[in-house]
Amino acid sequence: MTTVKLKSDLFRFIEEINDKNVLSALRKFLSSKRKRKKDFWDDLSEEECNEILKAMRDLDKGYAHSFEGVISRHKKK
Repeated sequence: MTTVKLKSDLFRFIEEINDKNVLSALRKFLSSKRKRKKDFWDDLSEEECNEILKAMRDLDKGYAHSFEGVISRHKKK
């Protein structure tokens, strides 16, 4: 089922609801889902988070190599 079809079906279902309490609860539920956008960080393992944080600390200390420098060392001759 396409996104357009899902939205259309939901709209029709909502149109048929006449209970103000149900509509208010649905609105509250949908609003809460819309407010918090998912961050990729939430999907990372603890080990992955720690590696990223370590890399950021290394960058702050100046332990970095340019992209061009890394590529030039690994180019096939």
